[in-house]
Amino acid sequence: MDYITAEQAAKLDGLRLVVHHGVPGPWAESAKALFRLKGIPFAAVAQAGGGENEDLVAWIRHRNAPVAIYNDDAPRAHWLEILQLAESLDPSPPLLPTIAEERIEVVGLCHEICGQNGFAWHCRLFMIDAMVQAVGETARDQPMVREYGWSDESVLRAADNIEALLSLLDAKLALQSQRGSKYFVGNTMTAVDVYWAYFSQLVAILPQDRNPIPDSLRQFWGAVAPRLNSPVPERLLAHRDFMFDTHLSLPMDF
Repeated sequence: MDYITAEQAAKLDGLRLVVHHGVPGPWAESAKALFRLKGIPFAAVAQAGGGENEDLVAWIRHRNAPVAIYNDDAPRAHWLEILQLAESLDPSPPLLPTIAEERIEVVGLCHEICGQNGFAWHCRLFMIDAMVQAVGETARDQPMVREYGWSDESVLRAADNIEALLSLLDAKLALQSQRGSKYFVGNTMTAVDVYWAYFSQLVAILPQDRNPIPDSLRQFWGAVAPRLNSPVPERLLAHRDFMFDTHLSLPMDF
């Protein structure tokens, strides 16, 4: 992927998307997919995962990714803000259902996957724990470690929280299958399907030819699944594969 700097991005109009440089972070990969599915072009702005990113802070007052900046609008850093921006720029294909009941379900499931204290939040705690164990006490000073509230106590609770969400998603797909649908909500693709495809990498990384993640990072991401008490349900992995085979692009480009 071709990247520009924060300084270059600040001089542009249109959609600029701050994303991790060289890392397939699930929040950023999902954000990229939302706009790509709708055919909305964007300029990718480089962000260093876990770094201070002082150039970004000076420009948009954010150091993390993804962040969407559209024209002179305020930066959008929350996953729901980014999803709503994509929907407003082009409603087709719709990733948020027009039916209120289904839309509420989509937003709720997405929050459980990628929101604060959700699935990915707890997966990240395991990764941070692996980093702390490997790097030592100096790792505790990194911004990501501070912001995610890593502690011995939080790591102890992480597996139960991850498994509870995987069980919920698996049951949802089972019910949908009985209704004749391949998707989490309704009969067409929604944001839940997109987010799960990318966030599933945290517990079941695609092979290197499909997700060319650096070996060092693959090791940290691989620290999650062995600490769970049960394997990731096959139905969820099959759904992940279906999404990439049918709707999303491979290999990942980051």
